Amino acid sequence: MLEPGTLWTRVREATARGRRGGALQRIPTTCEEVEERGVRFLVHVSAQLERKERAGVEAERSARDPFLPYEEDLFVADLSPTHVCLLNKFPVVEPHLLVVTRVFEDQEDPLGLADFEALALCLREIDGLGFYNAGAAAGASQRHKHLQLVPLPLGPGPPRAPIEALLARNGLPFEHALSRPGAAGAAELLAAHHALLDALGLPRAAPGAYNLLVTRGWMLVVPRTREHFASISVNALGFAGSFYVRDRAELAPVLAGIDGAPLAAAALVQLLRASEGTGVEAGLVLESVVYSTLQAGPEFAAWRERRGAPRLRPPPKGPAVRAAREGERLHVTLARPEKRNAFSAEMRDGLVEALRVAVCDPGIREVLLDGAGPAFCSGGDLDEFGTLPDPATAHVVRTTRSPARLLAAIAPRVRAVVHGACVGAGVELPAFAKRVVARADASFWLPELSLGLVPGAGGTLSLPRRIGRQRTAWLALSGRAIDAKTALVWGLVDELAR
Repeated sequence: MLEPGTLWTRVREATARGRRGGALQRIPTTCEEVEERGVRFLVHVSAQLERKERAGVEAERSARDPFLPYEEDLFVADLSPTHVCLLNKFPVVEPHLLVVTRVFEDQEDPLGLADFEALALCLREIDGLGFYNAGAAAGASQRHKHLQLVPLPLGPGPPRAPIEALLARNGLPFEHALSRPGAAGAAELLAAHHALLDALGLPRAAPGAYNLLVTRGWMLVVPRTREHFASISVNALGFAGSFYVRDRAELAPVLAGIDGAPLAAAALVQLLRASEGTGVEAGLVLESVVYSTLQAGPEFAAWRERRGAPRLRPPPKGPAVRAAREGERLHVTLARPEKRNAFSAEMRDGLVEALRVAVCDPGIREVLLDGAGPAFCSGGDLDEFGTLPDPATAHVVRTTRSPARLLAAIAPRVRAVVHGACVGAGVELPAFAKRVVARADASFWLPELSLGLVPGAGGTLSLPRRIGRQRTAWLALSGRAIDAKTALVWGLVDELAR
């Protein structure tokens, strides 16, 4: 077993051996700092991250356990009768230690006293960040149970880990539980871990997906529901403030969106956080208040000045919305094909009128919502933006003539069939439906941030319930469109039309 005071020496010896034999394959990166809310996050950029991810996928497909047997050239030390210490084969930072069970245990199995005994031993020898990714949704790349440890500081610091700037002022903007057990032994660490799980309502015996972060000074638990934020994989290190991306293109659109409209970006993030868990009525009112506030702001004013005076257009040839009763079905069609079904005040009011029929008539078993022409809906009619006399009046109109509220009320009966451009309201409204069917040519885009606004047709409620708050934020902050296949994978649509 490991002799006290020798772990660093064993790490250096194993690193040299792994490099000589080729077992250790460091991923070269460049590190950039991105500052937000006073935190200097570390973003590691490397085109070779795919090599590490591919190795994990290949191991999963082949059912091969990379730790049984482990590569001898990656062995560091026997920590205990139950655990060994290995080097991470594909480290981004060195050294990157793995604390691995000798016999197979699943990565989603609860942590026990033996796990914390092995981790505590490493933390006594190395002042570092220990962490655990409980399951694939938390960022685990292998099923065999393993904790991990990297030395502190993570970057140039201070602080030693970027997230400590927020820990100091209790400012973490995500669900979590935090304790400060200090330089504790294994039993104290296990007790602190159990207390954090209890605080989050996670069962000790089967807590599900979560990230655990442990230093000599604090312990943090973050529950997880999905592994990615848009295309960026986030594991426990992400919650320490260190992220890994394949190239700058993954990060650039989000940063560009924030730089272009910082007030709207901040309001969007605050709105998405505040709306989480609220009812439809309260969420729509909150969204409208934020939207109206931004309508009175400098970023929307700058967009209107750049756009110039609204263009005069010929009057529509027919109603903006067609509704027809077909037995037990109400067929509702957006019908401004000459304007790609731009969502005008007339279309809003026509849609409200049609949906009220379904609300009042339980004999309507299905509401079919679709669009005429080349696009389902190209978003708000820009020629009408800002034409109401003041933001307060606009707020009252939005909250009293809301298609989103009615769609939410009858959502179990609604089937939306979308195609072509689905922009703004064309994304937000169908997302309320129980079932969304997309044609292969459909694309989905939230451009409101470029106008200095946030989604205002209910999207800050409907989208997070389908794709989560993080992907909703990415769509809005990046201004990027996604295609129908991506929308299906994310859960924004339920089916691709054949």
